[in-house]
Amino acid sequence: MTKVNEHPRVIAVLKLPNRVAALILVLRNIIAAMTGNAWFTSPSPTLTAVTTDTNNLETGHATTLNKTKGAVSARDDKKVIVIKDAHALLAYVQGIADANPASAEAIILSAGMSVKTKGGKKKIEFTATHGSVSGVVNLVTAAAEDNASYEWQQSPDGVNWTNLPVTRKVKATVTNLTPGTLYYFRTRPVLRSGEGNWSQFVKIIAN
Repeated sequence: MTKVNEHPRVIAVLKLPNRVAALILVLRNIIAAMTGNAWFTSPSPTLTAVTTDTNNLETGHATTLNKTKGAVSARDDKKVIVIKDAHALLAYVQGIADANPASAEAIILSAGMSVKTKGGKKKIEFTATHGSVSGVVNLVTAAAEDNASYEWQQSPDGVNWTNLPVTRKVKATVTNLTPGTLYYFRTRPVLRSGEGNWSQFVKIIAN
């Protein structure tokens, strides 16, 4: 009898924007998500190295604003390095997820990366993404049941939480955030039977 795989492979994916400023924010979000994360004890490359490369890209990008000769080419070389770093971290996270199939999805999401499902669609659990303007974060969670409402909380450290407005939808928009600051968010549904459990938190650096 053929043994059925109880835990189909969960695939990690990156969402790397082409714009350098946005790319830097995505890398900083991944670095923040993986820092101190018990799943990732020995990232390859190291988070220190990725931080250095990201800082170098940020500096290189700043020099292009002065229209210095050769600045764009030098910045683009640094961009290539950062993208290679991101894909190397993706491979590292995928390896951890593959070794722990029962927790694979949670592992990938906790690294600030996304999950690819059959058909190429990204599975939505609880995500935080940058809004269209600075200082805005959009939160989206999975639907619970009809007529459920959703509580949301924000934290500067993942320990001390502040309540955000309750919504009747699976989406919430948080405004007036400080660019460059790391924020933690979590959510829980309020059902007819009572309050659900708080989700695992997500981390994001406001842009």
